[in-house]
Amino acid sequence: MLSFDSLKIIVAGDVMLDEYIGTHVRRISPEAPIPVAAIQKRWSVPGGAANVARNLARLGCEVTLVGIKGADENGKTLSRLLAEEGVQDGLLTVEDRPTTCKTRIIAQGQQLLRLDEEKNAPLSPAVSAALLAALNEAIAGAKALILSDYDKGLFRPVAGRTSLCSSIIASASANAVPVLADPKVSAWERYARVACITPNMMEFKEGAGISDETEERLEQAARKLMAQFQIPRILLTRSEKGMLLMEQDGQVFSIPAKAREVADVSGAGDTVIAVLAACIGKGMSWDKAARIANTAAGIVVEKAGTSPITLEELRQRGATG
Repeated sequence: MLSFDSLKIIVAGDVMLDEYIGTHVRRISPEAPIPVAAIQKRWSVPGGAANVARNLARLGCEVTLVGIKGADENGKTLSRLLAEEGVQDGLLTVEDRPTTCKTRIIAQGQQLLRLDEEKNAPLSPAVSAALLAALNEAIAGAKALILSDYDKGLFRPVAGRTSLCSSIIASASANAVPVLADPKVSAWERYARVACITPNMMEFKEGAGISDETEERLEQAARKLMAQFQIPRILLTRSEKGMLLMEQDGQVFSIPAKAREVADVSGAGDTVIAVLAACIGKGMSWDKAARIANTAAGIVVEKAGTSPITLEELRQRGATG
């Protein structure tokens, strides 16, 4: 039976709070041509790298989350939610920036507006050093490490300084811990030497500098990227077309989509890399791990909002260890 109990995984990345305001719209405002939305309920869930950690915790993994939050109420809310999920909170509080928060206003099942509160400047040397120290303290016994990059500042490089990404990858390598990266930028040198990178189609095309989506062109571009950045494999997520696992030795695995009906793709990438890392930490082959991650993605896109996968859902869809 599939199980990830006591499997230690570290997540390092850009955390955020996903806040939702559920409303009902009955009329258009007399003041401007905009809907009047009556608030009915509010709720918040961990987002970004924190959602990756949440997915892992729901699978039964022992998760440590390394990142930053602001000295604000959103930061306190995020830490409370992480504690409720059983995630080991390794977030540093930074005084000069807010906790990244995305507030979505929903009406009748549709998103009306999203309000973002964030500061994307690179971290100071002192904060970067403190984060690396926290990660090095937590890495003993870890079976995988995830870099969850939302380009909110944590991994943004500064000229003349070694990037935090590079330092984390080097530390993980020294401890024989495989690193998986979920990219957000086209400058893939940030992710050099990871064991696997999991871009969506837009992220891959930007990284490769291509516009063609034929499998032959995708494979050619993947081989070039893998050679250039010493990345042995790329798991490309392609929405309704499923996934392509492309390996440096030339093997390509085409994995068809599993979703029965798509409701919301929010957080699907977080689920993919969480399940992939858990399966690799468990000792599965990359091909099998990718297929289970694909099954997980098919489950979460059937749910509304940022929703994590559960171990029971994976088992019900036939995933086995």
